Parts: sequence; C-alpha cells; structure tokens
Amino acid sequence: MRRGQDIAVEFPGLYLVHQNLPARRVRRHRRQEHLIFIPLQGEICVNLGQSSLRCGPGRMVYLPPATEHAFDSTGVQGERLIALIHDSRWVRTGATPAPAATLFPASQLCKELLFYLLLHPHTGAADPILDVLIQTWCESLDAAQGSLQVEHLEGKCRDPRARSALAYLRRNLERKVRIGEAAAHAGLSARTLHRLFLREVGLPPRRILSLLRVSKARDLLASGNCTVTEAAWEVGYDSLSQFIAVFRQVTGQLPSEFARFGSRGAPT
Repeated sequence: MRRGQDIAVEFPGLYLVHQNLPARRVRRHRRQEHLIFIPLQGEICVNLGQSSLRCGPGRMVYLPPATEHAFDSTGVQGERLIALIHDSRWVRTGATPAPAATLFPASQLCKELLFYLLLHPHTGAADPILDVLIQTWCESLDAAQGSLQVEHLEGKCRDPRARSALAYLRRNLERKVRIGEAAAHAGLSARTLHRLFLREVGLPPRRILSLLRVSKARDLLASGNCTVTEAAWEVGYDSLSQFIAVFRQVTGQLPSEFARFGSRGAPT
C-alpha cells in the first residue's frame, strides 16, 4: 500500500480504511459504529479522557459505539487498519459486543481477511467474511475481558467455603501458595475444592490462582513501581520464565509489552 495515502472500501455494514501515514492525529470525537484499530507498523494511542489504550503490532483496540476518543499515532512509522462496523450488522451476527473499550491480541486471520476485502472491493464474499471477522473479534474480546475479571469472584460464589478458599488465595499471592492449603483452610479436600470451584465459578482452582496472580501483576506493572522480575516475585513466582509464560497465556501479551504500552484503562 502506498505511503501517505488512505485507501478505503465500503461494504454493507462495514467501512474499512488502510492508513499508511505516520504522525496521524485526530481530535476527540464519537463514532456510531464499532471501531477496531489494528496497528501494522508503529504504535497508536486511543485517548479516552481519563484513560488511554496504547499498543503496537500484535495488539488491537476495540471501541464500542458512541465512545468519545482521540487518536494519535507514532511519528516514525504509521501503518494501520481501521474497521468501522455498523451496530445492526454486528448484532445480526448474534455476537455480544464488549461493553467497554478493550485492548486485545491481534488475529492474523482477521488481518488477512481485511486485506482481502481491501484488494477485492467488489467481492461477493464480503458478507460471510464479515460474519467471521465479528465472531472472531467477539471471541477475542470475551477472552480479553473475561480472563481477568477476578475482582468479584467471591460475589459469584454462593457457597461460603468457596469464598473462604478464594480469600485465602488472594491473601497469600506473594508466596508460593498451594491449592491444598486453600482447600484445607476452607475445610475441604483439594478434589472437593476443584469440584466446588467448577460449580461456583466455572474454573478450576489452578486457573483461578493463575488469574489472581496475573491480575495483581498487571496492577503492579501498571503502577510503574515494579520491574517484571519484581512483579513475578510479588505474586509468588520463583521462575521468571514461568511467570512470563503464564502472563502471556492469560493476556496474550508479554509482561514487558504490558509495562511499555500500558493496560486497558491505564492512566494516561
């Protein structure tokens, strides 16, 4: 694609733009469509007022309709795709949109499909391709938003033993707490706690412990007061490589990338 030009195509329910222009800046505004920003080169910042979403290649930004925002891109390199999807087209797919602006992992499949649409503006396959795009984005958004929604897990638990075990895990993240300890604290065997967590929150204990650790690590990294190594130690990992692997598996992002680009909803 030629540098310095915007190339745009339009299909029913979709307006797609390819930008190959660094230092692009757009003042605060609102769009009535669902917005997907996909950096291909350079970094972008979507400013939401009290927070901002920053990312480079390998990540995407989603904004729900009517989200007031400003846009800024790097001054060195700047190539990106921007997809605007009409709400009625999104809903028609049967997918549930994310309720808030979200940073989530980029999909190679989505980029390839979007470039196909750019290069074939008269294709008759646009409708099923858009179905695939929306479904893929929604699955990624669900994973990005749901994987770390651990703040209110206790509120989902009707059984007081599950709440007690969760509270024990939270209090002891800084050391290498074991699932068996949390089970014993709640008066249960490890096997019974496993079944109880699956019933109450739909997740096994080890997964819950990983999510709690990564969630706290994100807070530490977002504060700017912890290195990646320090964050790993603070949440009970004595192996930096294991911490990095779990962090990436949960968030789709390396801890160093998170510390550099900021989190979803991190202060500007």
